Amino acid sequence: MWNWVAQNLNWLAPTVSSIILSALIIMVAWKQKNLRQQSLCIREEQKEIQKQSVKLALLDRRLATYSLTRAFIEAVIAAYASPGHAAFGKKIDAFTNASYEAELLFEPEICAYIKTIIGNAKQLDSLAAMILGDASPQPSDAQVRFDELLGWFQAQPRAAANLFNKHININNIE
Repeated sequence: MWNWVAQNLNWLAPTVSSIILSALIIMVAWKQKNLRQQSLCIREEQKEIQKQSVKLALLDRRLATYSLTRAFIEAVIAAYASPGHAAFGKKIDAFTNASYEAELLFEPEICAYIKTIIGNAKQLDSLAAMILGDASPQPSDAQVRFDELLGWFQAQPRAAANLFNKHININNIE
């Protein structure tokens, strides 16, 4: 048998080396295919992580806007629920400036709600100034409207929570 191998070495060596080389090339190609598939999977996972990161950042900003709105509502209630109402104009302006970001973060219904809060707070503030200057014992139209607006604000902590809920739930953010 070894004689046969020695006599046919001229054609046997290139054939065997070609087979081995072909097997190595197939193995390398197969590994490259697997690496390409793994790379695609990693890219998809990275995209999903980036999406989740954007969602969390958006949620964080929305929660900040909700917290700001909630704190403003509570400040309005605290300021006007007691006699001798304090002037609130600067706080209204500060809230207005701080809430501009909401236009970028929320759908129009939230923006409209925030604008309603600001409008009602301004109206409440001007009515409070009118009432402080009114010494008549009878409740004036301003006092009636003031009481209505104050009641509206007192209902807003729950209303704000309900309205903002779908916008600050991570599962609802696309």
